[in-house]
Amino acid sequence: MTLNLFLFEGKEYSAIDTVAKVVEDSSHWFEAQKR
Repeated sequence: MTLNLFLFEGKEYSAIDTVAKVVEDSSHWFEAQKR
């Protein structure tokens, strides 16, 4: 059970980082489209 909890928490943190990166990348993409 502890291992499953660890994996779940790891995915949760990873998802937060992934969302932050996607938002950052998409903002760069929108800036590029404006030019």
